[in-house]
Amino acid sequence: VFMTPHITHDVIEHIAPREVIMQAWNAVVAGLQYCTQDTARARWARQSWFGKHMESSPELLARLTLLQNFVNSTKPLTIAFDPLANIPTAIAYTYSRRLDDPLRVPAIYLTRKFCTAQTNDRVKYLMKNRNNNGVQIIALAHELSHLVIGTNRKTGNYSAEKYAHEAKNLRDKDPQYALHNADNYGFCIEMCS
Repeated sequence: VFMTPHITHDVIEHIAPREVIMQAWNAVVAGLQYCTQDTARARWARQSWFGKHMESSPELLARLTLLQNFVNSTKPLTIAFDPLANIPTAIAYTYSRRLDDPLRVPAIYLTRKFCTAQTNDRVKYLMKNRNNNGVQIIALAHELSHLVIGTNRKTGNYSAEKYAHEAKNLRDKDPQYALHNADNYGFCIEMCS
């Protein structure tokens, strides 16, 4: 049994049918279940996005377990549409401090690009699911990492987000940064889905 997020009516009306969003969400949940296992494929995914020395680090496994525990919990999560989102390149976003506020329900906000984002050829080879579903899985997992484990918090040494190729390069250049970067989780979870 795992969490079923509340998908607001405006998401269904403006973004995609509930089934499309749930397909991506279920892939995130499955990816998290697999990512935390001690199998060759899971270790390879973790090594691909966090580096050879981090793939079995207690800190990485603890963070992935926190994500897994969140999606396996009964805590509320809302997936909503933000028609006023003025972030030209964003597919989705969240407020990473939301879990710290007991009066607010955590939420992931989708923009109109959630179902129309195309993967360019340079990024496609980084993905397992080389279609829009892969982009959606990465987007939801990326935002979930902000929300649950505080990736790229605005305070600290790892606040600047690195995307796609820059994220992949972190595994070799700065694995500690990769541990705090949302796209590394997004791609790793997508790879395990």
